[in-house]
Amino acid sequence: MGSDLKHNGSSRELEVPVIDLQGSRGERRSVVVQQIRSACVEWGLFQVINHDISPALMKKMFQVAKEFFDLPTEEKWKYSSSERTTTVDLFHGYGTKEFGTKGALDQGDQLRHRTLPLSARAYEQWPSHPPSFREIEEEFTQEHHKLKEHLFELISESLNLRSSFLNDFFGKDYAQTFLINHYLASVEQTPSMGLQNHSDICALTVLMQSVSGLQVMKDGEWVSVEPIQDAFAVNLGDQFEILTNGLYKSPLHRALLNSSERFSVGVFSCPPDDKVVTPIPELVAEFPPLRYKASTYAQYRAEVMTVPDMVKTLTPDL
Repeated sequence: MGSDLKHNGSSRELEVPVIDLQGSRGERRSVVVQQIRSACVEWGLFQVINHDISPALMKKMFQVAKEFFDLPTEEKWKYSSSERTTTVDLFHGYGTKEFGTKGALDQGDQLRHRTLPLSARAYEQWPSHPPSFREIEEEFTQEHHKLKEHLFELISESLNLRSSFLNDFFGKDYAQTFLINHYLASVEQTPSMGLQNHSDICALTVLMQSVSGLQVMKDGEWVSVEPIQDAFAVNLGDQFEILTNGLYKSPLHRALLNSSERFSVGVFSCPPDDKVVTPIPELVAEFPPLRYKASTYAQYRAEVMTVPDMVKTLTPDL
């Protein structure tokens, strides 16, 4: 891959904001809310510490992920929703990233599950080896549901909306998706591409990574999101950029391969398929003009799969 792929961030040594959530339910709430607003406006991505998800649970999630991906290939394919001889379904179960984006191939393999609403769960695609995998995934995603509720409250307040606004908007039937990305160590002397440049089509991604590799675009430069012990990276998706009429950013990001095997475990929060997403009127009034058209999340997802970076070019219906 190209020689411009670097792990050490930009020449200006920009650092992704790190927000301490300790006290965010009490005495430090206003400080944290302001920090979140600044990070969402300037970056669209930040890292959180003291988020109330147990470090022991995070460690167990990484451990069972490694044990699963260490299984023989044929064993892993038992948890796919498609046959290896057909088009690989990368949205359900196990799969490999054998698809092209703008003429380039992503690398690695993955395991993806719909975890909420409960009716969407396809347990036949949840690994039974290691034996504790399912139990740990259920606990991990339940804790992420609680974290999502808290982050949505803080983000709502950062937009000068009532605390419950975003949780009410997405509703109890919002879609939660669990994803493990697995990348083998690069065989090249310089970093190579693992996952192409993209923005997330969902609303919010909360991710932990075993080693460095994630990069985010900031002011035209790629900046490394270096792993912090027991921290999560929080990434805004396209739905938040639309809802905020462009005030908050859905940033381009990518994953690089390096000399070590790498895992990332992400939990995505998305609107229900039939939810109409359009800029919040109060924010359009505050930051005119209207920049994005209304569409259901299902319509948006279908369109963005065929039109790369669609959110960056949307125009309102005038």
